[in-house]
Amino acid sequence: MAKVIRVVGAVIFNPKSDSYFVGQRGKNKKVPLKWEFIGGKVETGEDLLRAIQREFKEEVGINIKALRSINKSQFNYGGEVGLIEVNFIECELFKDEPNFDPEVYEICKWVKRGELANLDWVEADREFALNLAKNEVKY
Repeated sequence: MAKVIRVVGAVIFNPKSDSYFVGQRGKNKKVPLKWEFIGGKVETGEDLLRAIQREFKEEVGINIKALRSINKSQFNYGGEVGLIEVNFIECELFKDEPNFDPEVYEICKWVKRGELANLDWVEADREFALNLAKNEVKY
């Protein structure tokens, strides 16, 4: 049985602009220049909510408040990456300005709900993002 790599992705929604805060992976990362819900790997024994707060701070230098897990998906990338399980976590963004490493993310920005479907997503996030774009995810 393949080892499952557990990761978390922050789902941060701005109702005033009907947009989500997402990031485009750096050009030297695995699956380069693909869009994703910002996050990272869950450490052994780590709670999902703590993991997303830690990862988001590490990745983009912003403190967030993790609220709850709202969805989950799996995708098998094969090879050295293998099976990824993404736990999507509803979060609130504090007012910090992003301070991301361009090696990790090319850009982090707010994207309108209707434009989510136009982005080139990492496979593990694609279905969830497309469902958000169609307003089919309730949380």
